[in-house]
Amino acid sequence: MMGLVCGVMLAMVRNHLDSTFKTRDDVERHVGLSVLAVVPKLRRKLSKRAALVASDEPTGAFSEAINDVRTSVMLSQLDDPPKVVLLTSTLAGEGKTTLAANLAIAFSQRGRTLLLEADLRRGHLAEELMVEDGLGLTEFVAGDCMLQDALLQLDEVPNLFFMQGGKSPPNPIDVLSSHKFNLGLHNLRKAFDYIVIDSAPIMPVSDSVVLGQQADAVLLVIQSERTSHSAAQDALKRLNAARITPIGAVLQQADVKRIAGYGNYYGGYTNYYTPNRA
Repeated sequence: MMGLVCGVMLAMVRNHLDSTFKTRDDVERHVGLSVLAVVPKLRRKLSKRAALVASDEPTGAFSEAINDVRTSVMLSQLDDPPKVVLLTSTLAGEGKTTLAANLAIAFSQRGRTLLLEADLRRGHLAEELMVEDGLGLTEFVAGDCMLQDALLQLDEVPNLFFMQGGKSPPNPIDVLSSHKFNLGLHNLRKAFDYIVIDSAPIMPVSDSVVLGQQADAVLLVIQSERTSHSAAQDALKRLNAARITPIGAVLQQADVKRIAGYGNYYGGYTNYYTPNRA
């Protein structure tokens, strides 16, 4: 009996000390942002092509959650729907890049879409999309190549184009805050119906703060059971200090078996998505 009581008490203490996000309510209570969608963690088979799941399995739970994000973005400004959508996160490794790629796939169903890699420091979208490194944003902004030379059309997804970051510059923030970048983004707006930007995390560098001032909508990606309340609060303060207000948050890589315990809404997903233990 003593062992059982001690075990229960220990579990309660650990749960009390755990300051990470687990549910939609956690995000809304601790950060004050509405949750556009709760994106389930991918099962191991799908994680091998995580950036293309919305194309490979368009009717799955993961893809439905991505479509929820797209719908929320479009409804956030009914009279003038966002055209340039920026995704950022508190720290690296929260699933932001995978989410950006799949959200771009979702937008491509509505029109000509560009997936733009603006993380010029540690971008790995080309690797996730399984394409070779080549010319990209850095070269396009510098005027070293034409737009068509920096674009790659993904054969698997009609209407979706990809521009990778290109060669990493000595100081990426100088590139992103330059007049040439502003002009380049202006030209991209005219060439595409939608632009989804994958940017660097907020806390280590200021890239997302600079880009957020040029985007029509900013999404904060929060990883379930990893991102701490304080870290997300600090990230939001940094955005707000630059007069950037995200339209909402996305709770990413959620463990549906745990979430199922909070309500019936996610219970049906449990059989399709299991925790990725890789």
